[in-house]
Amino acid sequence: MSTILAKKNTREAHIQQLVNLAANYDGIDLDYEGFAFSDGQASWATTKKRWGKFITELGAALHQQNKLLSVSVPPIYA
Repeated sequence: MSTILAKKNTREAHIQQLVNLAANYDGIDLDYEGFAFSDGQASWATTKKRWGKFITELGAALHQQNKLLSVSVPPIYA
């Protein structure tokens, strides 16, 4: 996931796919199970920045279409 989000063209393509998917609904709920912690949180520092940018851009794209965005996030147990 981090690799997809790192590159502008792949991130934008993924955003467009999600916007297209949401066209027939009120919005979309992202629930990407385990994408960030499959390596025991080792890559989260890098993924976190990319994820934040992705969510910001996806939210803006969906809101332009009057669609909702909700995000389910995995818990972090210390």
